[in-house]
Amino acid sequence: SHMVRQDVRSMLGKVVDLELRNITDMFLTTFAEGDFLSTHSDPYSGTIAFALMLTKDWPAEGGGQLEFTCVNCPSFVPEFNTLLMFRTRPVSMPHTVSARLVARREDSTR
Repeated sequence: SHMVRQDVRSMLGKVVDLELRNITDMFLTTFAEGDFLSTHSDPYSGTIAFALMLTKDWPAEGGGQLEFTCVNCPSFVPEFNTLLMFRTRPVSMPHTVSARLVARREDSTR
């Protein structure tokens, strides 16, 4: 529970109208061209899931969108310094990350 300071947990809890006490899971991913996350839900990973996007200048046509599988749900193009949070309980919404369609600039210069 010390992975995120109490004042940060409190502020995030106000955003989602919940008391956030512990971080139960955390993982970091980076996607190479063609990588994706298949459709899944997070019913055992706590009450809130989050994605912090750290890629600068990501093209909308580049793939890598967070997509929810419900009707009329938005998809989210990675945007630098954006934090997406969504509830995983009481109902966990299935979601996916679409395949990355472009190489990193560093990959193309090698």
